[in-house]
Parts: sequence; structure tokens; C-alpha cells
Amino acid sequence: MSASKNYKPGVPKRILLFIAGFMWTFAGSMLWFRGFKTVIECGFPVKWTLWIGFIGGLLFYLLLFARISLKHSKRIFAIPVDKPCAFSFFSIKGYIMMLLMISSGVLLRLSGSVDPVIIGVFYVIMGFPLLLSSLRFWYFGIRYKKFFQEFTDVEGSNIKALSRWQRRLRNFLSVSTVLLVLLVSYVNWQISHFSDPYIYSKIEDLPVNKVGLVPGTSSRMASGNSNMFFQYRLQAAAELYRSGKIKFVILSGDNGTSSYNEPAAMKKELIKLGVPDSAIFLDYAGFRTFDSVIRAWKVFGQKNFTFISQQFQNERAIFIARKNGIDAVAYNAKDVTTYSGFKTKSRELFARVKVYIDIYILNTQPRYLGDPIDIDDKTQNR
Repeated sequence: MSASKNYKPGVPKRILLFIAGFMWTFAGSMLWFRGFKTVIECGFPVKWTLWIGFIGGLLFYLLLFARISLKHSKRIFAIPVDKPCAFSFFSIKGYIMMLLMISSGVLLRLSGSVDPVIIGVFYVIMGFPLLLSSLRFWYFGIRYKKFFQEFTDVEGSNIKALSRWQRRLRNFLSVSTVLLVLLVSYVNWQISHFSDPYIYSKIEDLPVNKVGLVPGTSSRMASGNSNMFFQYRLQAAAELYRSGKIKFVILSGDNGTSSYNEPAAMKKELIKLGVPDSAIFLDYAGFRTFDSVIRAWKVFGQKNFTFISQQFQNERAIFIARKNGIDAVAYNAKDVTTYSGFKTKSRELFARVKVYIDIYILNTQPRYLGDPIDIDDKTQNR
């Protein structure tokens, strides 16, 4: 027994507090480094990362990490030996939790199942409470004598209990967060799983349909840069037309004001790509994907068509179509992976929940329908 004690690196409890402070600072700094490196490489704005990280991290700190760091600090003060092991800044349970968190984060990042920007922002969020918690260990170490008498009675006896409203808020946020994550995850998985057999990435495998439907988007981003979602969708539509996979194209977008006309801008670009005016039809009331899909059937009379967009929107569109009895398929345009792509895909998570509500709860209909348009008749009259 005495021999084993000789190999045990004992340190004063004050030093142990500094070691704990260093380890928590190191962990928080590494998460920050990894998080900011990831979001910068993906083009996500640092200022938004800071705001999201600060708000989310402060919430995590107030509801969870403040109590955890205080508990560990008082546990160190209450260790019944003068020179505890240098590795006892964590309890055994703490080490197990730390290993589980690290391994889960690494596996999630390596799996590629989550957008790197989301992982990067999450790292920044978690880095904030770790760094804030580390300040407590540093402070207790510096003011060791002041807190020694206060914290050496019974381990954890001085930990202030949360008030009733704090417990209720914590429980509400915890349960709400878990339920929201489960709901969003299930809905997104279900829509992707359901739509997968009807979506094509290779043009040679795509069935022939008379009409292709392209959903609208602005030709420019808010920054003034070209919108690559716009470019790639129309390039894919032109490719399908030239290959004979479609004969006509419906361009469905928002024309809610006289100064904003998505279908007209799309038509101009599609003609530049070699699609003749006689093959293009404009739907000015495609305010959202749901409206575009249902109007293609109820206004333009098409129960078989090819939806042309990026995969994430194709999945949602096919789900809408098939659940409404429309035999649509989809063709994947080239995807966008920069900051603008991340923003759009983030919105997509909740847009899919809205689709579930529209179909299964509200029985939503397009904002406008109007008189039917016969594509064959219009073609003959052009």
C-alpha cells in the first residue's frame, strides 16, 4: 500500500484547483479553435458564430455548467487529504462523462451525417460555458484561503439549490429541446427515406416526363453575389430539355410585387441556356414549394412531372407530391455547399416540419389557384 502511494502524484488542493482551471480552459479553447476553424473554412460569418455561441453558451452555463463547476470546486476543497492525486480534479463519473462527450463529438464529425458548419457552431457554443466555468477554478485557487473554511465542512453541503422557477425553466427547456430534436430528426429522416426511390442524380436513369417543374429563387443573394441555387437549377433544367427528358418547363416562383419577379428572371436565364420560349411556362404564384407542386397539378393539369432542384428540396417536393396523389419524380441539380447553402439547408430542417403540419393537420391549399392552364393547348396557340 505504501509503495503504491509513492507513485501517486499528490499535489496541494490549491494546485489541484489550478490544474482543473487549466484543463477546463484547455478544453474550451480547443473547442473554440476547432469550431471557428470549421465555420471559417465553410464560409459561415464569424460574427454570427460569436452571437450564437455567446447566447447558447451562456444558457448552457447558467442552467448546467455553473452548477457542475461549483460542485467540482467544492469537492476538491472537501477531499480529506492535504495532497490529493493530481488527476482528481475530476471524479470518476466526471471522467466517464468527459470521455463519452469527446468520443461522441469525434464520431459525429467523422460520420459526415451532420453539416460541418452545424458541428463548428456547436463546438463554439460548448466552448463558452467551459471557458466561463474555468474562471471559477482559477478564482478559487487564487482566493484559496478565503474559501477554504467555507467549503471544508461536508462535500457539496454549501451548494445552493436552484429556485423553483429555475428548476421549472431548466426542466421545460430540457424537455422541449429533446422533443424538438426528436421531432425534427424524425420528420427529416421520414421525408428523405420516403422520397429516395423517386429521386435521380444520373440523367440516363431519369424517366421521361412531358413537363419539368423548377421552383423559384432569386437570381442574387442579399450580398449582391450570384445565387448558385438559381444557376444550378436552370442549368439542370436546360440539360434535361436538351437530352429529351422533358419537353416543357414550368418556372414557378414568387411575383408578389411588381419589383420582384422570380419566374421572369428564370425565363430570361433559361432562354440564354438554349431553351426556346415556346417550351417555357410561367407560374407567378409559386410562393413556396408546396404551392408550386400543387399548382402544377391543379392549375397546369400535370399529375406526372419532373421536379428540378437541389436534393434537399427535391425530397420535400416529392413527399408533398406523392402524399397528394401526384406521380412526380425529381432530378438533383448541383448542390451548394458554401455559407448560403448552409443557411438554406438549416431552414429546410423546419420547413419539413411545416410540410407535416400542412399535410396531416391543416390540410393546407395553395394561396392562389386560378383558372386552369392547358399546356398542350397553349403550345398549339403559340
